[in-house]
Amino acid sequence: MLVIGFAAIIIAAQRSETFWLFDLLGQFQLAALWGLLGATAFMLVPAFFSSSQRSYGLVIGFGLIILAIGWLSVRAPLDAPSLKDGPAIKVFQHNVWASNPDPSQVVTAALGSGADIAALIEYENESYAPFEDRLSARWPSSIQGDARDRGNIRLRLMTRFPVVDSETRRPDQGPAYLRARLATPDGELTVIVVHFTRPWPFAPRYAQISQLESLQTELARIKGPVVLLGDFNSAAWGRIAKPLKGESKFQLINNPAVGTWPGRLRDRQTADTLDWPRALSIPIDLTFCRGPVICANHKVGSANGSDHRAVTFELQLTDR
Repeated sequence: MLVIGFAAIIIAAQRSETFWLFDLLGQFQLAALWGLLGATAFMLVPAFFSSSQRSYGLVIGFGLIILAIGWLSVRAPLDAPSLKDGPAIKVFQHNVWASNPDPSQVVTAALGSGADIAALIEYENESYAPFEDRLSARWPSSIQGDARDRGNIRLRLMTRFPVVDSETRRPDQGPAYLRARLATPDGELTVIVVHFTRPWPFAPRYAQISQLESLQTELARIKGPVVLLGDFNSAAWGRIAKPLKGESKFQLINNPAVGTWPGRLRDRQTADTLDWPRALSIPIDLTFCRGPVICANHKVGSANGSDHRAVTFELQLTDR
């Protein structure tokens, strides 16, 4: 039964764009792959001593086939881009968790990354006010939503480059949205930070699809090099990532086999936090690039007091 259960999750992940329930189940594909591997291996022992070796063989064969399908679907892209010789722009991306008990860890990680651009999701002004001088010294330009007239979108983008123009939007129809056009030494770059609603049962079943359609309308108007990143609350193989790669022509930079949430779990008895293995987490903090820009060296880091792990990557603007 374990083999069937794990296999069902992996099969659902392959069809996640067709139905909301498949997407919900398929988010746990990485954990299901390891579970199916263990369950299939466990059946090898009784298979040698049982009189029903044929039945065991069929189940083991079925498990191995589903394992192959699942691992192929989460393998790192074979055509992953690589940077050219020369300087690159480094980006730090992190859902810092609104209830983070120690924001200083986030500040230390962000500054220590050496990033030229830092995007923070679930950013609370009050929590980071004591660190504002350190943040602004590293990143003199900053954009974030105004809670008074924009709604509390809790997104902040900090950059060393001048901001040509920017906008923020609260999540009415689309996701929480922040867009900034930056003047980098090699040309203008558009950076978009988003935070999608959570899937059912935390939100209506098709709320994420409605937000995706709104976002795609915005993306269709934007020309030139674009970096789209944030907390998508959907896996790298899910029903949000697939249309962005197909219809909107973005390239996903994440390694799908490395998760970002949950980054850690809290022990209810001791109140201590325990790191959760990346191989059993869900890659929902995603990074996409489109247009004349190369994005590479995507790495998943530590949680820094958050329930998400931080991400860094590098990019270069190109002529083509």
